[in-house]
Amino acid sequence: MTKNTSRNTRSKQTNKKKPFYRKAWVWLIAALIGFGAAGANLGDADEAQPEDTAPELVEETETKEDRQEETDAQAVSEQDPVEEPEETETDDAVEEEIDETEDTAKEESREETGEVVEETEEVTEEPQNEVTREQDFALTQARLNLSYSPYSKYALYDQLILEGYPEDAVQYAIDTIEADWNEQALKQAQDYLAHTSFSEDSLYDQLIYDEFTEEQALYAISNIEADWNNHALKQARDYLDYSTYSDSELYDQLIFEGFTPEQAQYALDNIE
Repeated sequence: MTKNTSRNTRSKQTNKKKPFYRKAWVWLIAALIGFGAAGANLGDADEAQPEDTAPELVEETETKEDRQEETDAQAVSEQDPVEEPEETETDDAVEEEIDETEDTAKEESREETGEVVEETEEVTEEPQNEVTREQDFALTQARLNLSYSPYSKYALYDQLILEGYPEDAVQYAIDTIEADWNEQALKQAQDYLAHTSFSEDSLYDQLIYDEFTEEQALYAISNIEADWNNHALKQARDYLDYSTYSDSELYDQLIFEGFTPEQAQYALDNIE
């Protein structure tokens, strides 16, 4: 009786149903649902992530670019400044070489052809005034005067003024006439010695008085052929023709006239 009772009890216990939450399939389904929900949440998070992180990526990219630009700018500023090519010396040297080459080529060409090319500077010539009638006459008269007698430049000027030509015409004649004033001085000295006696010094003084320059007078004295001893003798005779002199007085007079002591003594020794 007792055994039957215990069997029945076990049979009841065995046949008694478990709660639904203790069954395995319930947990399996719950797990699948949980995994699905988690997957959905992850998908939403991934879709939303670009919208939230995009500005940060852009900002980060821009920051990197800015940093790169700053780094590049700093590197450029730290470099030595780029020097501009100096054109002056190089260009000048090249131009000088070109000019020299051209000049050499021109010279060689001239030598080969035998041409002599004179380089002329451009000169703005002032318009020349036409020669007036009086200027032309004054020039003609100046030439006539020189053909008859020697003149210094200043003596010829004075002579033309004396003859009545205006100053501008006389100046034109003096500036235009072709004359060797050294030769005029020499001719004047020869004329003096042909008519009277002079010492070398007195002849020089006479040429200066006639308005020849010192250089012209010296040229005449240096180039004239004269026997100064003989001129001293002639001068002594001239003095004695007009007056009486003792030897000492005559000697002193010749010295005063510019003769040398030797020339004066020669005159005294040879006078009759």
